[in-house]
Amino acid sequence: MNQVKFTHPETGKTLYGQVAYTGHLSKEEQPEEGFVLVDDAVLPTCYEVPEEVLTEIPFEMGTYDPKTHEWEGQDEYHTYIKNEFKKARERSDALGDEFKPGKLFNTPVADGRAYYVVTKVNKKTCDIEWRGFCPDRWTDSVLGLGGRFPRERIEQLVRSMDGLKRLFAGPNR
Repeated sequence: MNQVKFTHPETGKTLYGQVAYTGHLSKEEQPEEGFVLVDDAVLPTCYEVPEEVLTEIPFEMGTYDPKTHEWEGQDEYHTYIKNEFKKARERSDALGDEFKPGKLFNTPVADGRAYYVVTKVNKKTCDIEWRGFCPDRWTDSVLGLGGRFPRERIEQLVRSMDGLKRLFAGPNR
């Protein structure tokens, strides 16, 4: 089992994630018998979930359409991530050039990108949080899963991304 979904017991919302590798965890850190750890598909959150409530989502790669620059026919898990990315990008774009919570940016990592969203802006610092929009779930070696960083540095990354979007604006950026 890798890609899974389950219903959150309190909110009733369907959550998507990947079963986490636990081989490196100590005996005390291992989940209870009958439970597994599931990394949220998009957020830097891990859930301890009863194994019987998980529904496996079979992997379906789909096909890439070079005209739209989109993958079509992917499985439910990847479609969910793609839709969450579109929502995050729309929220970020709606802020225009304002540096506010909700701005989305990314950094190049290996053969992909590490995605982050600004969650809080202060005078000299800002908080950011990682998002799992890259299929390889890359994290930046400095930014990790997010945290508090100098505002000037993060604002520079966001402005660079906004500039590149304007420069290379296409049908699906």
